[in-house]
Amino acid sequence: VSYSGTQNQARKSNYKSSAESVKLKLGEYFTDKNRYPGTKAEVVQYLTDIGSATLSTEFATAAYTYTTTPSTPTQCTTAGVACTAYLIVVARSNWNSTTDTDINVTP
Repeated sequence: VSYSGTQNQARKSNYKSSAESVKLKLGEYFTDKNRYPGTKAEVVQYLTDIGSATLSTEFATAAYTYTTTPSTPTQCTTAGVACTAYLIVVARSNWNSTTDTDINVTP
């Protein structure tokens, strides 16, 4: 049980670290474009384009969800409308926890 718990905490730590790394990269994206990407696919492509292939591959997995404000992704790519915030979520089920909280990362 202890070993399993240690593995679960290591997985959680990895998810949190990756989500925080994406947050830093999205800060750079926002500085350049004055908006956040409208979709998860755009985030993955941006990470790939800037040479963060490992992070891109990790973030592309189903473990990570990405939503924006405004919540309709097409609005974020329309002239005059910018995604002003986002939410990255990693559900606790990804590290086999039923009592922990999800990982939530925002700008």
